[in-house]
Amino acid sequence: MTGMKRGLMMALLLLASSGGQASERDGFLQHQYRSQCLAFAEDPAGFRQHLTAGALPQVPDALVRQLLMGQDHAQGWALAYQGRREYVLVLSQDEQRCAIIARYADAGHTLDWFEQLVATPPLGYTVERLMPTEGDRRHAGDAQVRRWVWHGPDRVLEHSLMASENDDVPIQAILSLTLMMKIE
Repeated sequence: MTGMKRGLMMALLLLASSGGQASERDGFLQHQYRSQCLAFAEDPAGFRQHLTAGALPQVPDALVRQLLMGQDHAQGWALAYQGRREYVLVLSQDEQRCAIIARYADAGHTLDWFEQLVATPPLGYTVERLMPTEGDRRHAGDAQVRRWVWHGPDRVLEHSLMASENDDVPIQAILSLTLMMKIE
């Protein structure tokens, strides 16, 4: 098991007990981010291949573009929660970004577990909290934005969360992980 895998597993185990406070939907969202996007960070090409060969229904490209506000070059898969497709897993074609788009999320609980997860990186990684940029704030509107970076020996993982407390918005949370490999 690589150091990255061992560290990610430790991060997952540390947070397993904190999910009991959140609603079932928030627990589902947390599980999806940890099991999908953190697995993606370990092996992006292998993860995509696993998804392509798997049973998750793929979201039409036009809908993915709409969810991403016109951005192309991404594929999406529906993540069913209690039989409803209220969550979408999105992978960029360049193998650098994984995102979970959530129709429903409790902003408070989501912000709490996200902060706990990203503040405790795997062994061999250092953590840095980033302040939201002007672009983040403009794009987010009244939603809250959190950004953190894990610096590792061969990669950098940027985690971001945009969460809205407004029940009337079509998307209440977008969690994303951007992977940047270090060139030696």
